[in-house]
Amino acid sequence: MYETLQYPKTPLGQSRRQEAGKANDNYETLQLGPMGKWRAGHGAQQHKARQWNMQPLLLVLLAAFLVLLATSIALGVRYWQVVTALLQSQEQLAKTRGGGSHCQKELHSCSMELQKAEAGLKQAQVKLSQARQEGNSCQRFLHWRDMDLQEARAALQQAQEQLLWLQKQAQLLSQQLKESAGAQASAFPCKATDCCPETWVLHRGKCLFLSKEKKTWEQSKEWCKQESSKLLITWDWDRTTMPSFLTNTDTSYWIGLWFHQRWIWIDETPYAHTLTPEGDGSYGVIKGGSIEAGGLNNEQFQWVCEKLPSCPGEPQ
Repeated sequence: MYETLQYPKTPLGQSRRQEAGKANDNYETLQLGPMGKWRAGHGAQQHKARQWNMQPLLLVLLAAFLVLLATSIALGVRYWQVVTALLQSQEQLAKTRGGGSHCQKELHSCSMELQKAEAGLKQAQVKLSQARQEGNSCQRFLHWRDMDLQEARAALQQAQEQLLWLQKQAQLLSQQLKESAGAQASAFPCKATDCCPETWVLHRGKCLFLSKEKKTWEQSKEWCKQESSKLLITWDWDRTTMPSFLTNTDTSYWIGLWFHQRWIWIDETPYAHTLTPEGDGSYGVIKGGSIEAGGLNNEQFQWVCEKLPSCPGEPQ
């Protein structure tokens, strides 16, 4: 009778031939009857046939194992790549979160600076408004000052016009006074020998003195003053009315004419003609019957004094 065949489990990857060998060892020797030899020979043939039939299966299993191994390796590599990418993604996410925090800080800082800038802008607008108000006030003040200045200029112009009118009136009065003095001298000619001091000459109602020495204009003026007289003022005299001792000579004599912003006589009456050169410190002389600008005060010339004649018995 057949005993139970036992097929041990063989781990994957071992040779099928080893399993077959072990299977053959597990068979116990069968005690056969008269038909035992034939059956035994027949069983050996069947065993060889099985071995040839199992070789393709082993190849298929080996191929499947290799495929599974390659698949496992590929999956492991892929898993490693996925894990690495995931870790990199986590690191990038952490960096992004850190950068986001930094950006939030920057944004907060920018927001604070913007608020400060808005506050500064409001203050600047307030100051600008105040400056505009002050500017408007200054403009109104300047407008008032301009009006006051225009009024002052108008008043000054009016005063200048009035002064000019007074000067003209003074000139008219002076001319009238000279005409009156000339008429009086013509009406009451002094024929007495003692009408003028000694060395003085009577001419057209005036006593005239011609110096022999030379002095500056100021010194000549002072000398005449000491003699109760003054430097000659010819007024409307011309060559026909001047004495011959002034027209028939080339000598220059100081007279009472000087330049102070304009040519004027020493009695402050203006000179009716123009002399050149003009300039402060210039003085007039008479030479050959003509009046000229003689020079500066440091120059020295002879001079002519004049004073009114006195009646006999009166102090000279």
